[in-house]
Amino acid sequence: MHVCMFYHISPGTITVSFDPRSLSKVKLRDLLQKYGMDIIENKEKQLVEDIKVSVIELIHQLNNMNSIIRKSDYLVEKLGKSYQQGLFSESVDYYNKAIILKPLSIEAKFGYVYPSSAAGNWNHTIKQYGDILEICPNNSVANHRPGLIYYERQEYSEAYKYFEKVVNLFPFDYDGLIMFGWTNYKLHRVR
Repeated sequence: MHVCMFYHISPGTITVSFDPRSLSKVKLRDLLQKYGMDIIENKEKQLVEDIKVSVIELIHQLNNMNSIIRKSDYLVEKLGKSYQQGLFSESVDYYNKAIILKPLSIEAKFGYVYPSSAAGNWNHTIKQYGDILEICPNNSVANHRPGLIYYERQEYSEAYKYFEKVVNLFPFDYDGLIMFGWTNYKLHRVR
């Protein structure tokens, strides 16, 4: 007689059948942990598992270079959760895993910057934008956003470099033009 039967295993879900008279919850947990799984007993851990599944979908199933920006919001939209709930470190950890799995995926790197920014980790955020620019140097978003961070820090010379690139690549980009203009004004470069 089988003490425990696994009926269905997929990312984030496992269907188990067991006789509680023959197998305690502790022994079931030990058995699951032997295979890298665990029993989810609270909302926070369930959300982390949902994030894992969504990151896997984001990286492995939706990995094409079209609509990068839309897909960088995928996790928040799919889960119906916002980073305002404070799960920044958990989200960053799973985006880091996604980046390890697909080091050239700029979607994973864009995903990383949302919780990193929400947690106020600006240096990590800027580094991630730098990593994106190493892969895709003309990405307007990855050039524009560090410019915003440096502008907010009043590091106008650094901000200028990013906004200048955005404006040179996309001369009709409204946001880029406005920030380039304000940065020039702050640097006393008025004509």
